[in-house]
Amino acid sequence: RCVADVIGMLRPEDFYLQQNRDLFEAVYSMFNFSQVIDPVTVLEKLREMGTYDERTSFEYIKQLMLVTPTAANVLQYAQIVRDKALLRAVAQAAAEIGEDVLAGEGTAQDILESAEKKIFALRKGRGSESLEPVGTILLKVYDRLNELALSGNAIPGLSTGFVDLDRKVNGLNKTDLILIAGRPGMGKTSMGLNIALNVAKKHPDQTVAFFSLEMSREQLGMRLLSGESFLDSQVLLTGQ
Repeated sequence: RCVADVIGMLRPEDFYLQQNRDLFEAVYSMFNFSQVIDPVTVLEKLREMGTYDERTSFEYIKQLMLVTPTAANVLQYAQIVRDKALLRAVAQAAAEIGEDVLAGEGTAQDILESAEKKIFALRKGRGSESLEPVGTILLKVYDRLNELALSGNAIPGLSTGFVDLDRKVNGLNKTDLILIAGRPGMGKTSMGLNIALNVAKKHPDQTVAFFSLEMSREQLGMRLLSGESFLDSQVLLTGQ
């Protein structure tokens, strides 16, 4: 009953012992094909996969069942496995970075960039692999659809504050990249600031970050103050 919750959190390589990897891979495969999962069927699946060991597999599954007090805490157990896997990955990345430094191949900047990529890969997806089985993706899609159905909101994402724009882009959603294009002086920064301000005001529990390569923090702050106070920015800039 709890396999669906765990599948989205873990991957076979997250387990340290090969036996645990094989077992998880068997359960994962059986879940994807909607097969009944119990000790007998799992052992049979291990035979099909060629990872069954006559001497240890049966006894090991019995041992696992004895040492696990309850399935009610499965998410906490999965989190422990995930955290330990992440720590091992950090240790491995650190060792690789150390080897790169000692080898001295390439410039210092090259080595730094390589180190950043290794750490970023861990932060982003706990590994450099970019492939993911469609089965796990669809589970996340189903969860998202269920969440949307229960929310009752007109749009799935956060509102930009512009009703017509929300209808076009369905609000601001995860992984969205929305570009505001226009000639200089057409109000792109103003629109971006307005959207950021609207989201921050309507969703105080969310964090909004605004980056600008053209204006300083103080200038952006002045624009926000001008808009909220309905005062012309020139009046504020001159202190009048």
